[in-house]
Amino acid sequence: MKTSTSLEEKGVGIDDSQDHQAVQLPPIDSGKDAWLFLAACFFMEALVWGFAFTYGVFQAYTSNDLFKDSRNIAVIGTCAMGIMYLDLPIIFAVFKRWPKYQRTGCGVGVLSGRLLRFGRKHRIYSPCILLMEDWFDRRRGLAFGVMWAGTGLGGVILPLVMERLLDHFGFRIALRAFAVALFILTAPLVYFVKPRVPISQRLESPPMNFRSILTSTFALFEICNIIEALGFFLPSIYLPSYARSIGAAGSMDVLTVILFNVASVVGCVAMGAVVDKWDVTTCILLSTIGSTLGVFLLWGFSLSLGPLFVFSIVYGLFAGSYTST
Repeated sequence: MKTSTSLEEKGVGIDDSQDHQAVQLPPIDSGKDAWLFLAACFFMEALVWGFAFTYGVFQAYTSNDLFKDSRNIAVIGTCAMGIMYLDLPIIFAVFKRWPKYQRTGCGVGVLSGRLLRFGRKHRIYSPCILLMEDWFDRRRGLAFGVMWAGTGLGGVILPLVMERLLDHFGFRIALRAFAVALFILTAPLVYFVKPRVPISQRLESPPMNFRSILTSTFALFEICNIIEALGFFLPSIYLPSYARSIGAAGSMDVLTVILFNVASVVGCVAMGAVVDKWDVTTCILLSTIGSTLGVFLLWGFSLSLGPLFVFSIVYGLFAGSYTST
C-alpha cells in the first residue's frame, strides 16, 4: 500500500495487524491537517526563536542603562541562544526513542516556559522538527522553509514590541509580560502539533545508532556546519549597537534587525522551495557565497545607515535561508 511504503522509506514502522486503519490517515503533503500542523509550527517557531533573535534590542538597552560599563554584555545573548541549541540533541534523542512523549513534552514545555521564563522552550519546539517528515515528503523543503520563516516573523514584530516595553516599563516587566504572552499564544497550538501516524500504529523505534558520527562524511559536514554557525549569529546581535555607533537615532538601530528578519522570512521560504528541486549542495553554496560577499562588500564598507540597511537585507536573504537547506 502506498501509505505504508512511503512511511517505511522514512524509517517509520507501521503495525501490519492494523494496516487497514492506515487508509484513514490524513494525506501527506496536502490537506487541512498538514497545513494546520505547519501553521502551528510556524507560530511556535516565531515565538520561541523570535525572542532569541531580538537580543540585539536588549543589548542596546543594557549597554546604555544597566551595564553600560560592562564589556561582557554579549555573553548574555550568546548563552540564551547557545543553551537552547546545545541541549536540543538530547531532547531529540529522547523524543526519537520514545515518540509517545513528544506531545507531552510539548505541553510541559509550554507550561514550564511560563513558570520558569523560557527555561524549557526547546521542548515546545523539538516535536515540530521531528514530526515534519510525518506530514511532508515531496514538499518537505518548502515546509521546513515556511517553519524557519517563523523566526524571521518573530524577529520583525518582537523588536518593536520589546523596545516599547523596555522604554516604558523596564526589563523586568518586559520579560514577565512576554512569558505570559508566550504561554497564552502557544498553549492552543499544542493541539495541532501531533503525529500523522497514531502512536498505536507505529512499531517501537529501535535504539539509536551512533556509529554514523564516527564517519569522515559526518565529521566533514559537522565541521563546516559549526564554522557556518559560529559566524551566523554575530550580525543579529551587533547590528543595533553598530548602527548607533555610526549615528542611528531613535528606532533606526532596531530597523537593522527588522530588515534582517524580514529578508530571512522571504529567504527561508524561497530556499525551501528551491531545495526541493535543486541539489542541496548547490543551495548551500548559494547561501554561503551570498552571505559572505554581503559581509565583506557591504557591512565592511558601511559607514552610514544606507549601506548598513542594504547589508541587513542581503544577509537576511542568503544567511537567513541557510537553515532551509
